[in-house]
Amino acid sequence: MVDKKDKANNVETLLADKQQIEEWIERLDLAGDEVADDVRTKVKTDYETRLAGVMKELNQYADELSESLKAEVARREKLWEEERAGKERFAEAQLRHTVGEHSDKEWQEIQAEVNETLQRLETDLDKTTAEITRLEDVLGAMTAAPKKTAAAAALAPEAKEEKEKSSEPKGEAKEGEPQTEAFKEKDLTLIKSAKTESAPKEKVEEPAAEAKPAVEKVPRPSSIGIEAPLPKADKTLKCGECSAMNFPTEWYCEQCGAELASL
Repeated sequence: MVDKKDKANNVETLLADKQQIEEWIERLDLAGDEVADDVRTKVKTDYETRLAGVMKELNQYADELSESLKAEVARREKLWEEERAGKERFAEAQLRHTVGEHSDKEWQEIQAEVNETLQRLETDLDKTTAEITRLEDVLGAMTAAPKKTAAAAALAPEAKEEKEKSSEPKGEAKEGEPQTEAFKEKDLTLIKSAKTESAPKEKVEEPAAEAKPAVEKVPRPSSIGIEAPLPKADKTLKCGECSAMNFPTEWYCEQCGAELASL
C-alpha cells in the first residue's frame, strides 16, 4: 500500500513531467519553418498524448489532495481556537494572582504550563500552514497554464520584432518615409496653433468717457423772487434817557428800552 509520503513524491514527479512537456510544446510552436509541417504535427501529437497521460494520473490524486487540503484547514482552525483558549487562561490566572486568589507558586505553575502549550501550538500552526500552502500550490499546478521559459523566448526573435513593431506609436512617420494625410493634418493644426499664440494681441482701446457739459455758475439769490434787503442806515437817533445811538427806524432804545418816538 502506497503511504502518504510516496503519494506526495509521485505527485511531485508527475508535476515535473507536466511542466517539461508543456515547455516542449511551447518551444515547438515557436520554432522556425525549417521542419516540414507533417513532422512538426507528428511530434506535437506525441507531446500532447504524453501530457494527457500525465494529467490523467494527476487527476487520480486530485480528489485525495482536495480532501487533505480541507482536513489541514480544519486542523488549523482547531489549533487557532486552542491558542485563543490558552491565552485567555493565561490572562485569567494572571488577574487572579494579582488580586491575591492564586499564590505565587500556583501562578508560576500555571504560567509554565500555559507557555509550554502555546509554544507547541505555534509549532503545529507553522507546520499546518506550510502544508496548506503546498497543497494549494499542487492543486493549482495541476490546471495552471504553462509558463513561457527563457529558452522558448530565445527561439522566437521574429515574435519579439513583431511586438516591437506593434508597440510603435501610430500616426508618426519614420525618417525618410512619406507623411500620411493624418500626419500632415496634425502638423497643419500645430502650425496654426503656434501662429495664433505667437501673433501680437491687438490693444483694444476703451471708448473715451463723454465729457460732461460745464455748468455755468449763476449767483444764487437770497430767496427766489425776493430781492435782498437794502443795508440799514447809520445809527443817528440818540436816546434821551441813556444817550445810546439807535437807528432812525427804531421805536425803542436798544440799550435801555425807552421809547424813542416820545423823545
